[in-house]
Amino acid sequence: MNFEKFFGVSVASLLLASPLSAQPFNLWLEVDEWKIFVNEATKGCFMEHGTPDDYVFHIGTTEEMFGPEFDRSYFLGFYAPINTGFAGVQTEEVKFTTGPDAFVGQAYSYQRENHHGWWVEIDNENLIDDLRTRRELTVSSASGGAATIDLLELRIDEAFEQLIECQNMH
Repeated sequence: MNFEKFFGVSVASLLLASPLSAQPFNLWLEVDEWKIFVNEATKGCFMEHGTPDDYVFHIGTTEEMFGPEFDRSYFLGFYAPINTGFAGVQTEEVKFTTGPDAFVGQAYSYQRENHHGWWVEIDNENLIDDLRTRRELTVSSASGGAATIDLLELRIDEAFEQLIECQNMH
């Protein structure tokens, strides 16, 4: 994963919000290199993958976002180790490209333990399908940052099925 340029360029333009670490997360299950958590505050579940270079990737949902199958939304989160503070308070347009498909959303910044990063809500089921079946995800920000994520390395499919099971149970 090449997150360095993305976070180096766009860290200064993201909104700093309340720490995710303050929310009550409970480990529900581990699948491959993914950990699936229940978030009691949102009545939701999210899956987390940490990379060897200390970046964190999330896919999740909440009770409010998890409607009927045809009307679900999810969130994606990317977090980088803290090495500089965030300057400014704003959101940023971020584009997700998976093969021929592209999706645009507003990113919101969060602090998660010793990481800063952002999350975006996705209400397009095609992006989730692409995350499960495509080879690569390119993320680019309006401020010029970019990251490429090897989706084959993340092996999302089985963990995503367990994420859905977790949400159905909680």
